Amino acid sequence: MLKRAGSRSQVTISRYDRGDEADDGDHRDGEQGRLDELEAPLARYAKEYPELVVFRCSLAALRCDLGRHAEARELLDELAGDDLAGLRARHEWFFGAGLLAEVCARLGDRAHAAALYELLLPYAGCNLLNWVEVCAGSTARHLGLLATAMSRWPNAERHFEAAIEMDRRTGGQPWLAHAQEDYAGMLLARAEPGDRERARELIASARAAYDQLGMRTHAASASATLERVNRQPATH
Repeated sequence: MLKRAGSRSQVTISRYDRGDEADDGDHRDGEQGRLDELEAPLARYAKEYPELVVFRCSLAALRCDLGRHAEARELLDELAGDDLAGLRARHEWFFGAGLLAEVCARLGDRAHAAALYELLLPYAGCNLLNWVEVCAGSTARHLGLLATAMSRWPNAERHFEAAIEMDRRTGGQPWLAHAQEDYAGMLLARAEPGDRERARELIASARAAYDQLGMRTHAASASATLERVNRQPATH
């Protein structure tokens, strides 16, 4: 059906367009800079299968990656409005909520983040799954993103620590790297003493994992972030 490869919101169509031979373990999909090619099939599936909310959630995440934040926000408002009524009543709402958590984090949407946080919180100890086809790592990472969007720093820290522990234990290497990178982003936003140094360690670990996994786009982004962090003065 639909696979989110190693990217947090870079989506690839596997079973509809490529057949069941698509390898859900290949986390390099979506790293070739052709995200715009995915929009037309995603939009088509969202229209043809309205009961599968994951397609519209994926479309919102994709438009964030394409820098079309206004369109992403429009979809977020549609899906997360009315106390998430449009999401809760649909199939695959769980995975869709994780995708919308990514969108909230990218857009800094505090209002929708609060509702999504409460929806996902009971599943903090679970992996984010979409039926049998996709695992997007620990749900705790998505809770960490939402807590960061709301500036709930202690909660964010707790969730990211839990996500890193779970993804390391379960062997989810791409998601472990994403959790480390997102945790670093939270620390840089919080900017308390020692946060920059810890963030540098996390980003360096994430970049090494991206390099090893062949996730070139993410490796380049992590390298750029690490350079910016190294140019900042140390906190005391």
